[in-house]
Amino acid sequence: MECVQCDNRCLAELADQRPAQYDVVFASHAMCTCRCAGSPRAYLRARADAVAAPSSLRGDAGDSATAAALTCGGLPLEGGHVSAFVGAVGTLLAPGGLAVFDQEAGWSFGLETLLREATHEHGLRLSVRRG
Repeated sequence: MECVQCDNRCLAELADQRPAQYDVVFASHAMCTCRCAGSPRAYLRARADAVAAPSSLRGDAGDSATAAALTCGGLPLEGGHVSAFVGAVGTLLAPGGLAVFDQEAGWSFGLETLLREATHEHGLRLSVRRG
């Protein structure tokens, strides 16, 4: 068992250093949207701003509107970022490995759809337990 601290937005760097090294990857709140649920207006404002100027999702935690459009792990809630994260997790896993994400609040902000698209794109499988 090893606890690895890393920036979820740059997980590919870790995956490049440690490909196929892990049987299990557990990322608590990396892909969680509980912060969005606590501030739905700020989330919607941040999403509207992101459509107008995608650089607004840079992840400045000091800006509550920008922060609301991020997962708790700092990932912007947009397809390219979710896909890059999922692809890096897939690279970290040994053949037959398993990734587990502790989600809170989360599917009403489109994350489930983004995760399903990303897992399909990277040839991985996704199982969701609700409740």
